[in-house]
Amino acid sequence: GDRFPMSTAYTAIIPAGTASANGNTLGSEVKFSFSTPTLTLQTHRPWSGERTDRRPAILLGFDQKIDRQAVFQQLELKSGSSWSGQVEALEMVELSSLKEDDMAHASAKNLKEGTWLLVRPKADLPYDSSVTLTLKKGAPSAEGPLLTESDQSFSFSTYGPLKLTSHECGWKICRPNDAMYMYFSNQLDSESFDPELVQIEPSIPGVNIQASWQNLYIYGEKKGRTKYTVTLSKELKDIYGQKLGKDEELTFDVGPAEPSLSSNAGTMVVLDPQSKPYYSVFTVNY
Repeated sequence: GDRFPMSTAYTAIIPAGTASANGNTLGSEVKFSFSTPTLTLQTHRPWSGERTDRRPAILLGFDQKIDRQAVFQQLELKSGSSWSGQVEALEMVELSSLKEDDMAHASAKNLKEGTWLLVRPKADLPYDSSVTLTLKKGAPSAEGPLLTESDQSFSFSTYGPLKLTSHECGWKICRPNDAMYMYFSNQLDSESFDPELVQIEPSIPGVNIQASWQNLYIYGEKKGRTKYTVTLSKELKDIYGQKLGKDEELTFDVGPAEPSLSSNAGTMVVLDPQSKPYYSVFTVNY
């Protein structure tokens, strides 16, 4: 059947004289109490640690039905330090006001009706800043009278300048068939990305260069025991229209290929008795 309403305290009473299935009766009344959970923030977008634009839509998803206006009154948004930062004004927004490719829009579609709330800052948040949203204690539910007893919060950040943060190739050693990875502070603009913005010396035959989220990937078979120089153009852009600002030169030391021994045959082969007794095997670094 249906579950008990959440955020509600209950008292169960079993009267004296209640009979069991075998005919015995309860000598005295039994009474006990319990309560269902108060409002809990189950999901949110942006995710914790995610980088956003300066006026993002913020989705809050709960484990029970809510009164949107009542919950909204318990929200506090701060930029900078979560303790001493600047309080930023919020406003509620409707799902219909968001673009369908907005992450908050897509996430809200997967939540139960009446259990989520969308808000956004009234004005742009500071550039390159930590942001904390807190559901203050005392938040109500639409299902019962009990209020939350502690704060619930999460943090994200607004975007800063586009920077290369790290690069790597392989695990401990870069093999000729390992991809080269470059990681950035912001999501790259993959739609306008041109592979010509990445120069590789010496060249890699059939190279495949891809921009995805905050990463650049270089795929292709490289020469073993060779030093490669990758130059990223200062014109490389993120989704906020910012450019890298200066050329970045990276070095990748490609080591030897993994030793291998193989053949075109299976576990057993029968040689032609009329031909020369040769059996072909293929080796790398043996």
